[in-house]
Amino acid sequence: MFSKEALRDKYEGYCIDLLEEMANEEGFDYEIFLNPENSNGKLEANGTRNGLIRDLIDSRADMAISDLTITQDRAKAV
Repeated sequence: MFSKEALRDKYEGYCIDLLEEMANEEGFDYEIFLNPENSNGKLEANGTRNGLIRDLIDSRADMAISDLTITQDRAKAV
């Protein structure tokens, strides 16, 4: 997990700017963690999801920030 200060040293761009603006507007704090599988959320052979989608389903994360394509299939999963 990264503090806001460490975050600016490590990450930059639209998603980070949007996250910071949302946090300021809505008054919430956040921590960022990387998914250890480094996956957006592929459907596995057994019918389960991995990656960011699994983190959302299992409530390990409240939101996912990525260059993630929202498909009907992923939307149904979450």
